Order: sequence, then structure tokens, then C-alpha cells
Amino acid sequence: MTNDRTAPIPDEERSHLGHLLKTLIRRRWFFLGPLFVVGLLGFSVAQLMPVEYRSQAFIIVDQQKVPEQYVTPNVLMTLQRRLDAMTQQILSRTRLQRFIEEFGLYAQQRKKKAMDDLIDLMRKRISIELVQTPGRNEDLTGFRIYFSDEDPYMAQRVTGELTSLFIEQNVRERTQLSMGTTAFLESQLEQARKDLATVEEKVRQYKLQYLGQLPEQQQSNLQILSSLQAQLQANTSALDRAEQQRIYFESMRSQYEAARDLSRPAETSSSTGSMAPSSSSLPLAEATLADLWKQLNALSGKFTDRHPEVVRLKKEIADWEVAVQRLRSERMPLAEIDSRLKSIQAEVENGKRESEDLRKRIREVQNRLNMTPVREQELAGVVRQYESARTQYQSLLQKKMGSELASNLEQRQGGEQFRLLDPASLPKRPEPGRLKIIALGWVLGVGLGVVLTALREFADKTVHRESDLESYDSIEVLARIPTLRTANEQGRQKLLRTVEVAALTLVTLVSLGTGAHTFLNR
Repeated sequence: MTNDRTAPIPDEERSHLGHLLKTLIRRRWFFLGPLFVVGLLGFSVAQLMPVEYRSQAFIIVDQQKVPEQYVTPNVLMTLQRRLDAMTQQILSRTRLQRFIEEFGLYAQQRKKKAMDDLIDLMRKRISIELVQTPGRNEDLTGFRIYFSDEDPYMAQRVTGELTSLFIEQNVRERTQLSMGTTAFLESQLEQARKDLATVEEKVRQYKLQYLGQLPEQQQSNLQILSSLQAQLQANTSALDRAEQQRIYFESMRSQYEAARDLSRPAETSSSTGSMAPSSSSLPLAEATLADLWKQLNALSGKFTDRHPEVVRLKKEIADWEVAVQRLRSERMPLAEIDSRLKSIQAEVENGKRESEDLRKRIREVQNRLNMTPVREQELAGVVRQYESARTQYQSLLQKKMGSELASNLEQRQGGEQFRLLDPASLPKRPEPGRLKIIALGWVLGVGLGVVLTALREFADKTVHRESDLESYDSIEVLARIPTLRTANEQGRQKLLRTVEVAALTLVTLVSLGTGAHTFLNR
């Protein structure tokens, strides 16, 4: 197997390379001219371009030291937005003018240019580069600050001052934002407190206005109604008894005179021929009447009311009651009967008034109970307003307390902070690099030379080799005649080649010299 490095070059490829070499030699000035002109032009641009040194500093973002589960930050503006705001403030006209005057920047330009032009120039020389977390583009790890100036020490000094301004501005801005959030929450909390007091007063006035009709008083109203109904029933029973006594004493009084001449009640016989009670003994008559009632009660449990024995006992009881009343009227003076009648009459009137008052109170309680569902619906709306206001107040109170903790943490610089990781550097090489500009000039010269050489070759219709004649179908190559030159032509050609070599050597030496000079003074 033949090694690729020692493999012979095919004749066709050798012929092609030879043609390219001959073409390059023939069109050498179309290639070398643009090469050296553009190369030297790049050197001139590199030498004439103002030298600028670029200093940089790196600021890292330290997160909050206290865990967020204990203190929630109240500065929710993203780092990107805060950094944009700080950049606008630091690069403002007032700040940059102070920089120019304080550090004496652009002393020569100030004689020719206005301050606004110098400020725009300085603003262009300041750049901010964000450093993001790998894989998480929305999270910023830090940022770099760059500043360029003709003096490397001045570039370092200004970069350091800019770095300090960003760190101080971050502390001041986070503190102001935190305190502003706390102040806003305090104002909102005060307004919520007033709203809650207004709703509480509204609830209090409503309850006072409809006292007794409220839903929570329904059970007490039912108890009051039950108690009033019991009192009314008892009062009605007492009034019935008083009415019976009044009727009894009125009957006794009317019978008093008719019965006072009788020594005992008339005797009547029952269906069984029993004797009427004697008036000689009131205790005996009362005892007999009580005994008859016992007998009637005993028989009532066994027989109906139409049983003969029950009918007889009822007749005897009626006779004995009349007898007892007469015996009592004989024993009770008329004045005492009148006194009792007056007392009973007053008791009846009081009982009627009390009954009417109880009925009125019962109607009032019933009206309150009837209005309870209506008040319940109305009160539900008022209570919802109160609950909403109270919830809002409690929420704002918790937020305000959390914001105060966050503000205290910011004042103690325990929140998110900017920390200088790499201080402003002292640049050693200017920006942009002169070697890069010169190299770019040579590359552009080579490209331009190749393009011009190719264009000149394609535009040339002269026949230089046999293949050019073979491209025409009607022409055949019969013989080859070498170029024949006279002695003068050979001398001129030799002189021309000597001049070309000298010029090429001179340009090459100049190029090497400029390259060495640029490298040593970069």
C-alpha cells in the first residue's frame, strides 16, 4: 500500500497547479498590490485609531440570608427590572456630568464639544453585561460593569466608582421599596380599620333598632312567649275563680235577708225519701256534703251519670250545698259579705287588666317572632359586610406585620445584596487590539487580490497555453515555438524583475517592521 504522503501527484492535477502558479506569477501585481495597500491601510488605521483601555468589575447577587419561610421579602421587583432602573439612574445626565467634572475626563474634548456630547460619549463607553444561571435564563447570578478610557488607570478608577454606586443604589432602592410597601400597607390597614369600625357601628345600630327581632333572640322570645302564655293561663284561672266567688257572694248577699228569718233550711225528700240537712250544725252539714262527694266520685268511676244512684247523690249534694250556703250566710255578717265583694271585684278588675297586658305582650312577642326571618335575611347582608371587612383587615394586618419584618431585615442589610466579587481591573491592552486590525487588513488585502486577479484573468482573452487553442474546434496545434527576445528586451526584463524584487523586499520589510512595532507597543 502506497502512503498518501509519498503518492505521486496526477498529471492532470500537476498541470492545474502549474497553471494556477503561472497565472499568479503573470498577474502578481493584481494580487500583491491590493495585499500591501490594504495591509498598510489597516496598519495606518490601527495607528491612527484612538487607544482605549477597558476595565471591568464583577458583582455577584447574594440572596436573602434569613429563610423566606420566616421572613417573606416585600420587594417583588425582579433583579432585571431593578437593574434597568438603577442603570437609568446611574447613567443619568446629572450623574455622568458629575463624573466628568470630578475625574477630569475628556479634558481636550471639552474645549471643542458640548457637555451633552461628552455625556453621550461616556454613556457609550459604559456597558452592563448580565450573568445568568446556566440552564435557568430567568435567574441572574450577577453582572459585569465595563468602562473604556484612553487612560487605563482612569478606566479602573471610574469602573470602581460605578461599582460602588450600583451597590449603594441597590441597598438604598431596596430599602426605599420595602419601606414604601410597608407605608402603603399601613395606609391600607388604616382605611380597612375605618371601614371595619363603620360596619361594626352599622351592625350595632341595626341590632339596637331591631332589638328582640334578631335571629339569636328567637329562642329567648319563644321562652318569653311560653312564660307569658303560662301566666295568662294562670291569670285566667284565677280570674275564673274570682268570678265564681263574686257570683257566690252576690248570691249569698241576695239570699241573706230571705234566709235570715229561717232557723234551718226546708227539708226536701229525694227519690229515696232522704231527709234535708239540719241548720243546727254547720260542721255536720259540711262533713255530710264531703261524704256525699266521696260517694259520688266512687260511683262515677263505675256507673254513668244517668244511673239512679248517681242521680240521687247529685240531688242530695245540691240540697246540702244550698243548706251549707244558708248556714254560712246566717253565720257571716252582711258587712263582711260586702267587704268580700269589694275585694273580689277589685281582684277581678286587676285580673282583667293583667290578662289584657299579657295578651298585648304575647302579641308583641309573636310579632317579633314573625319578623325574625325577615331580620335574619337583612342581618345576613350586614354580617357579610362585617365579615368581609374583618377578613380584609386581618389579611392586611398580617401583611403589614410581615412587611415590617422584611423592612427591618432590609435596613439591617440582611436581604438580597450586591457583593463585589472581582474589583475593577487595571487593563493592560487597549481595545480594540491593533494586531487584530492589522491582521484584518492583511486578510482583506489577500481576499481583494484574489478577486482582482481572478477578474483580470477571466477578462483576458489572450492565448497562453495549448488548451486555450484546443477550446476552439476549428484550430489544431501543429507545433510549439518558444518565446524569442532580443538582448534589449532581455535586459529590460531583467531590470524589471530586479525592481520588482526590490520593491517586494522593501514592502515586506516595511510590513514586518510595522507588525513588530505594533506587537511591541500593543
